[in-house]
Amino acid sequence: MPKRQRSESPFSCKRAKFSFLILNLSDEIILHIFSYLSHKDLLASQLVSRRWNRIVDDNQLWRKLFFKTFRSSKVSTDWRNLFRITHNWQTASFHKTNIPSVSPIAGIKGGKIYSVDQQGITVSSISGIPEKFVKLNYGLPSCISISSAIYIGYKSGWWISLSSDLSLQQSEKEIEPVDRIVHDFGCTIIVTVSLHLSIYQSSRLTHSFSSLGVENPYALSLRKLRNEIVASILYTTALPVDYLLGIYELNITTGIARYTTSRTSISIPNQISYSHPYVLSSHKDNTLCLHLLHSSPLRLFFGDPQKWYGHTSGVTSAVVDRDRAISCARGGEVRLWEQGGSCVIVEGEEDVICLDETRVFLKGKGQICIWDFGI
Repeated sequence: MPKRQRSESPFSCKRAKFSFLILNLSDEIILHIFSYLSHKDLLASQLVSRRWNRIVDDNQLWRKLFFKTFRSSKVSTDWRNLFRITHNWQTASFHKTNIPSVSPIAGIKGGKIYSVDQQGITVSSISGIPEKFVKLNYGLPSCISISSAIYIGYKSGWWISLSSDLSLQQSEKEIEPVDRIVHDFGCTIIVTVSLHLSIYQSSRLTHSFSSLGVENPYALSLRKLRNEIVASILYTTALPVDYLLGIYELNITTGIARYTTSRTSISIPNQISYSHPYVLSSHKDNTLCLHLLHSSPLRLFFGDPQKWYGHTSGVTSAVVDRDRAISCARGGEVRLWEQGGSCVIVEGEEDVICLDETRVFLKGKGQICIWDFGI
């Protein structure tokens, strides 16, 4: 018996005609159609063909989708990558790496982890593999700052700078233990335990003064404004009922200084983090407060504070970086915040070191945890 010829389904004919029409559309029309899709549909569409994969990767397509999805004023040259990082931040999607560390003084820069103890400094890769150790004989370290070089402060009063290959560049001794050190743009701010402040520029002491009225907690910052370098100290001063939040700015290039204060009835903060123009403070009532610092050539003032609620136990640390923030509380409760006060709760560590564009670095018991949101 001869084989029966399989009749072609009318649906397959329609599908073939539809596919033919889609394939003959110009890139501009397909790009316009894609602008109505969600990010999940776009990721599925790029698997159809090489041509669609190329169209889906259009930078302006992801820029429109970014502003349609998120409330943000960010600027980027890679909008797809920014969309991925922001989406992962809001959904707490990250890759976690735990690295053993016995030193409480540690810093991260350029994919390297620098741990300092009484014996010396150890450089490890981001995966936790030790790469180099250099012995240092300055006593017990108190703080570290890493930019183009590595700056370490000691409780003995010494502070030193090391190059990227860990060779000694500079060593100075203050009259008191070093409490905080910040270096960037060729300038260094040193603060001792009695809050005496020294500023070095190109290894030369240019400013030195006692910060009268400044109390703990405080925060330091160096930022570049056009061709000028501005040093800032954000501080608190306790009053009988409330406290003052103030900032002192010194333009190192011109020598012009200015300051402003803001009286607030919120309880005095436990910690302060400053990433211009955002100031984040943590308080004893388990809350956070975000202040916006308005800075112009004519005025310097704080905007109305925005209070964030949510933690059910004492906040141990909080760090702000531009329009994102992270806070840790006792018991390992971690909250990822956005500028509007919305947050995501994650179980993690009790202390945050820092965060950059794609990663968060936290400090736990005997280890450093890295959360990578750029996956």
